[in-house]
Amino acid sequence: MKRLLILSLLIFSEVSEAKLSVMQGVTSDSTTQVNFIGQKGKTYQISLRDPEGETLSPSEQTTISKPFSVKTVVKAKFKGLSLRKSYELTINDEQGGNLDRRHLKALDIKKSMATIAFASCMDDFYKTQQTSMWKELLGHGADILIILGDNVYADRRNGHPIIDVNPRVLWERYTETRDLLELYKSDNLIPIIATWDDHDFGQNDGGLDFKYKKESTETFNAFFSQDSVKGVYDLGPGVSSTLRVFGQVFYLLDDRSFRTPDHKGGPEQTQLGVAQENWLLENLVSTRHPSWLINGGQWFGGYHQFESFEGDHPENFKIFMNRLKSAVAPVIFISGDRHLAELMKIEKEVLGYETYEFTTSAIHANVYPSTWDKTPNRRQIAGVAGTFNYGIVKTSQEDTWKINVKAFGPGSKLLFERDLKIAKPAKSSH
Repeated sequence: MKRLLILSLLIFSEVSEAKLSVMQGVTSDSTTQVNFIGQKGKTYQISLRDPEGETLSPSEQTTISKPFSVKTVVKAKFKGLSLRKSYELTINDEQGGNLDRRHLKALDIKKSMATIAFASCMDDFYKTQQTSMWKELLGHGADILIILGDNVYADRRNGHPIIDVNPRVLWERYTETRDLLELYKSDNLIPIIATWDDHDFGQNDGGLDFKYKKESTETFNAFFSQDSVKGVYDLGPGVSSTLRVFGQVFYLLDDRSFRTPDHKGGPEQTQLGVAQENWLLENLVSTRHPSWLINGGQWFGGYHQFESFEGDHPENFKIFMNRLKSAVAPVIFISGDRHLAELMKIEKEVLGYETYEFTTSAIHANVYPSTWDKTPNRRQIAGVAGTFNYGIVKTSQEDTWKINVKAFGPGSKLLFERDLKIAKPAKSSH
């Protein structure tokens, strides 16, 4: 009887501490979007409650399911939030029994000094390490988290490659990763915005010829709450998007949907595709707001043998950078993929003013020793290899565009820090 009682207590403890996989997505000063992983055939009651006990019901609630899976994605949108309040997100079953509680806030999109967390490469094979890495990142109190791709290793399971990454496998790997990662178990939610790279796209080094590209796009859109919000968040070609907050613009680009095979010459080669390039440039010439160009893969990586825009599509890269000179807004480049942390200074000759590229990868995935002794990077001003890492960036642009970049490793160890200023000449000579 004593053994049975102990076992019962252990089982109850595990159930009571269990949490759903919950994500806060696109958020403004008065709206937010959330989603969680549910079970097919079940109905959920979702609400927000403020400290005074006032309850907000979803303005919209949808469930996305697949015939081959018992797991669903439940999405909810809320309106009427206040910046002065914090909210308790409650998820109940259809009988009113509580399944989960979290806390979230609206986002002060007019904030003059903002903190942004960047992370990429989230292999769920690293079950123990990911828990501490996410707790440490969330401990910095960032306003938003931007994840840069390889957010799911859909083409790998338990450290081994999957031969046929079909729609069923894509859905399974997304749900497995979501169910595991500490990021989605946190009591205090943070707005998350995402783009992808090859592993969550579903094909290592893949591009426009991936036969499940349509299904992959649908899966990505199902698992991230990133519907348009007028004046704040807009969708672009593929899974690209534009976030306008803090007096700045963040362009999350899609380096997979339109990508031609790497290292192929000719004017038709492309990484972003004509439609996406035109969409980006049209936006950049219509605003003076400082802009972040965010890509799954590295931009200026022609010095090494691994994937990068400069190295894989060199002709397209030169044309793209030349077109970028016409942009009214100054830009900085952000990237993941490389399984190292690196900060580069991009010389004035490229765009007509000095700027930077900050790469952070992996928060929990394979990392490797540096190859900078064999292939040095003349642009590098800071770099650390061989360790998990993520980025914390503080940015403001009241008078000038100021950026403080920090790369952190396990144990919140500071890997490097730099203060950056980016100033584009009022009149370009180009």
